Amino acid sequence: MRIRRLFTVLAVAAMGAVASLGTSAPALASTASFDVSVTHSSGVLVSRMTGDFRWLNQSVTITNIRQYVKGGECAYGLFDGWHDNPDEAIWLDTRTTRERCGSGSGTWFEPDDFTLAAGDFEGGINYVDIWLNDDEHTRYGRTEGRR
Repeated sequence: MRIRRLFTVLAVAAMGAVASLGTSAPALASTASFDVSVTHSSGVLVSRMTGDFRWLNQSVTITNIRQYVKGGECAYGLFDGWHDNPDEAIWLDTRTTRERCGSGSGTWFEPDDFTLAAGDFEGGINYVDIWLNDDEHTRYGRTEGRR
């Protein structure tokens, strides 16, 4: 009788553990990093921006952003979130970092994290286009991230 009761308790506990897996928060799909820079035509670095993508179910959070700007130069980042599929790419959200200007031999900045959201669009954001812009010299650097 005791053994039967022990098995019943263990079975109920196992069912509870399995059920809780189905109700937990959605897991992160993946994490990846980016690194983009913009240079003058002479090859001199104007700005460099690095950070991480944290892909969620419908959206992507851009985290750990660091931006270097050469002294006397200014640059900003532009992030476009897309749902990209074989038939067409659909733009879903955009964020722009504040233009930052370097001083002295150059300055490192740490812009705030932000999220590109897809709203209720099925499939969510699965592609991010990143532009690092130097409008004064009409130069830019570009990279991308995919889920």
